[in-house]
Amino acid sequence: MKLKTLSIAIATAAMSSQAIAATPEFNGYMRSGIGATGSGGDQMCFQADGSPYKHRLGNECETYAEIALSAPLYEEGNKSMGVHTLLAHSVDQRNDWEESPSAVREMYVSGQNMVESFEGSNLWAGKRFYQRRDVHQIDYYYLANAGAGAGIENIDLGFAKLSAAWVRNTSEALFDANIAGEGKQMAEFSGNNLDLRLDGINTNSNGELGLVGIYGTYSEADDQDFRVENQKDSGVFLMAEHTQGNFFGGFNKLSVAYASDAMAGIGASGQLRGFSYEEVEAAPLDSGSYLAESNQGSWYRILNWGVVDLTDAAALSYVVNYENYDKDDNKGSTLFTVGVRPQYNWNNNLSTILDLGYDIVEFQDAGIANGSEDNKLAKITVAQQWQAGPNVFARPALRAFATYAKSDQYISRDSSSKDEVTFGFQAEAWW
Repeated sequence: MKLKTLSIAIATAAMSSQAIAATPEFNGYMRSGIGATGSGGDQMCFQADGSPYKHRLGNECETYAEIALSAPLYEEGNKSMGVHTLLAHSVDQRNDWEESPSAVREMYVSGQNMVESFEGSNLWAGKRFYQRRDVHQIDYYYLANAGAGAGIENIDLGFAKLSAAWVRNTSEALFDANIAGEGKQMAEFSGNNLDLRLDGINTNSNGELGLVGIYGTYSEADDQDFRVENQKDSGVFLMAEHTQGNFFGGFNKLSVAYASDAMAGIGASGQLRGFSYEEVEAAPLDSGSYLAESNQGSWYRILNWGVVDLTDAAALSYVVNYENYDKDDNKGSTLFTVGVRPQYNWNNNLSTILDLGYDIVEFQDAGIANGSEDNKLAKITVAQQWQAGPNVFARPALRAFATYAKSDQYISRDSSSKDEVTFGFQAEAWW
């Protein structure tokens, strides 16, 4: 009887004048290609040890795709509701048949103007990429509080737009089992990232400021007692970013970020960083089985990136990034990156690109017993590209590339070599 009643309710809703026929929108991203390495074998890729990103042109070794479907489901006056889904896939691009389970990256419903007192706002719940920000040139998501959550965004305050969200990510940690003789146990702790943002603060002609404040904390269940003396279960992430439009025909983004304890670390992006453990003996999960690495410390980042027009036929994208992670256990590091990518357009569809990147990673414990090794990586790629228009971000694109990389470390299949050459072809598209 309940099932029949539900069916009638669904049918009635479907015939409502406010419900609309779903017309799905198909969006996505893909990259794939083929490459080889000078010292033999398939394409190698190069990334400095201790860096969360790499200079990506001619330096991607996988087939990766994101397939997104969105559909409007309701419309009445200025109110609307819709659903959005995104599945991601990644394979090694080595064989014809390569199995890969789908990763559910987004699955959420959003509602425009559903809260009448906040006209222009968007109410949402589900799993999503929450207002992510990235540098395409190095594939670096420097603000990525993503996951399951809920929130409201774009509340008009007059001088700025306010957004608030609660986003979840979970990690394993040790806790006191409170059972005689059992010591510490490993279990999952739910991470809660409470996110507040102010965007669109006018600062100057074609310039605006955005502010981000995120507090993250892991929560305990009633039968758990988080007791790992050298780890913190919470932290903060703060960021200010200024965007300058009409900057030499393009744009420039300058951001400064700070994070503490459980939110800190090289590549911090506004989400709890999880816990790190080293297994020290094969034994039951007691207090002697795992050594917990400290996460106490502070981190800051200064990032500047953008795109400018050099001439009517030439453009330049660039990035400069510095990060400093000062850990209480002296196992932190610093990262400096500079990258430039000039592009010359021979016509609307044919372009030549030069990609230059240089990374320096230095560790606090370098030079001591069992410490990490400082390292540098330089990489240069030249690519001939056929693309859907002359814009730097025009896609689809087909490109032939050759890459040379040199490092302080041994990066070649030749175990005595610290430099290497790769070459190949790649396709990239978003839609």
